[in-house]
Amino acid sequence: MILERLELHNFGVYAGKQCLDLAPKPNRPLILVGALNGSGKTTLLEAVQLALYGRRAKFLEYQKIGYHQYFEQSITRAKGIDSASITVVFSVDGTKDKYSVTRTWAL
Repeated sequence: MILERLELHNFGVYAGKQCLDLAPKPNRPLILVGALNGSGKTTLLEAVQLALYGRRAKFLEYQKIGYHQYFEQSITRAKGIDSASITVVFSVDGTKDKYSVTRTWAL
């Protein structure tokens, strides 16, 4: 599986719609993400896991709250925002077909 794009909408620290191009480029097969503590690196990884695995996302085993509570708390905290979504676009190695998985939730 090759991750092509990650789209976040009001998820955690990512207010509004944010799109990350993760597609590998010729001679540049890696994507590195670096930032200060608390700026959302882990949130990106959690978003991918949630989109692909839902309730079975591995990191949820270590949370002190339940699945539904995690979703409620992951919506960006700003006036008037009451929903969020995650979309992961990926391809399967060796094919040009692209697949998209989206999870959306609201309070």
